[in-house]
Amino acid sequence: MPKSLLEQLPEIVAKGKQEAERILESLEGRHRVGLQTREWVLPSKDAGAQADSDVLAFCKISETRHDFARLRYVKEDGLPAFYSPDFLVRTETSVYVVETKAQQQTTHPNVQRKLKAAAAWCERINGLTPEQRDNRDWRYVLLGEASLYDWQSKGGRLADLLDFARVRPIGSIAAQQALI
Repeated sequence: MPKSLLEQLPEIVAKGKQEAERILESLEGRHRVGLQTREWVLPSKDAGAQADSDVLAFCKISETRHDFARLRYVKEDGLPAFYSPDFLVRTETSVYVVETKAQQQTTHPNVQRKLKAAAAWCERINGLTPEQRDNRDWRYVLLGEASLYDWQSKGGRLADLLDFARVRPIGSIAAQQALI
């Protein structure tokens, strides 16, 4: 019987990390490089995710190659659309689905709609048995650049930032009112 997507995910992430390491190593002799997306620059091999021992695997999601991470959402104008988050980051206890944005874009209505779609997707994955999701919780993170730079300036680790910045489900109305 073929492996489920969740069973294949650790292998997919490992292959992505190996490919990124291969590219960085081939360029390292000439100059240091960073991995750049449209929204965010991840530091070169000597810093960031690679320097954080709590990060077991790191993968830039390709919209064309990683169709398992292609999420549906409804845009502000009511039209259906697809969305692929930027990264998957695996730690000992979690898989973080990470979207990076310029700080001013984090509150845009379509970004908030993508957040809701991705958070719901993670919750559906968390509804599977722990064995089906590699005994890890899936968590969505919308990360603005200001948070990243602030965390880095304080010497913070990427895994800690992701756990701090993860989207948390809203509790019941009664639980929310108890906070007041």
